[in-house]
Amino acid sequence: MLMFNFNINEEDTLTYTSKKTFTKLKTKLKKIEVVNCANLDSIKIPIETEELMFENCPALIEIPNKLNNLTQLNIENCESLVTLPKNLPNLKTLIIKNCENIMYIPKEYINLKKLTLDQSYEIEEIPKELINLNSISLNECKKIKEIPKDLINLNNLLIKYCNNITEIPKELINLNELSIINCFNIKIIPKELVNLTQLNLVYNNIEYIPKELQNLSSIYIKKCNKFNNIPLELNNITELSIIGCNKILYIPFYNNLNNLVVINCDGIEKIPTYTNIEELYIKKCEKIPDQVICSSDKDDLYFKLNYEYND
Repeated sequence: MLMFNFNINEEDTLTYTSKKTFTKLKTKLKKIEVVNCANLDSIKIPIETEELMFENCPALIEIPNKLNNLTQLNIENCESLVTLPKNLPNLKTLIIKNCENIMYIPKEYINLKKLTLDQSYEIEEIPKELINLNSISLNECKKIKEIPKDLINLNNLLIKYCNNITEIPKELINLNELSIINCFNIKIIPKELVNLTQLNLVYNNIEYIPKELQNLSSIYIKKCNKFNNIPLELNNITELSIIGCNKILYIPFYNNLNNLVVINCDGIEKIPTYTNIEELYIKKCEKIPDQVICSSDKDDLYFKLNYEYND
């Protein structure tokens, strides 16, 4: 038996018939969620639909084309789906998770703003034509080899377990947030990314942060075994977390620093004295004593849960 979950506003009413067609009884339908439909291979969707989600539909082989009002498409655990419809002219958000056979992202999605690909094993590239993208999240996209340098409007980039990607394009000058996680072939952060404000580095081979990135306000570095230097020039830093990085020998003094976390960094011999710091958490460093200063709404357990035990 086919079962559907629908999220619609209070003015919308719809029915589902055996012919896989929705009959609209009142006003325009805005959002449809199709969940846990094991035998569903295709479905007709009202052209008024703006948000569409398929989840756990393993037999689905086709998504309707010509949904001109569709702005968001979420597809999760749909293993038979190979292609996406090309004619979605107003699509702004595309999220694909654990759909291992989807082959490509249509270059026709020129208005796309947000792209999330999670365990998309067959997708080989992000089309360079998608120049309006401002957010990309990639996790276990094993065939993607590069981030197109043409995506100059990109603000947020997360790359996780994508070891065929070897560099971050220096042309992405509008990038504000960059996260590189378990990507061992990316060795350098371009000094041209001067608008970066947040940088997260976890399990990779990057050795240093360029001193030119002076708009950085938040840095998180975890278990980067080759990382050895945080520049003194980064005077806008307010949050700094360093975990399991033994080649770092010292931490510079930053006037605006409010939050400092240092855990399992045996090379550091001294921490600067911060008289006005709001949160300080120093633990398990061989050459410096443990220290904890917490704000009123946090305690020692908060830091343990969010840093020590969070891999």
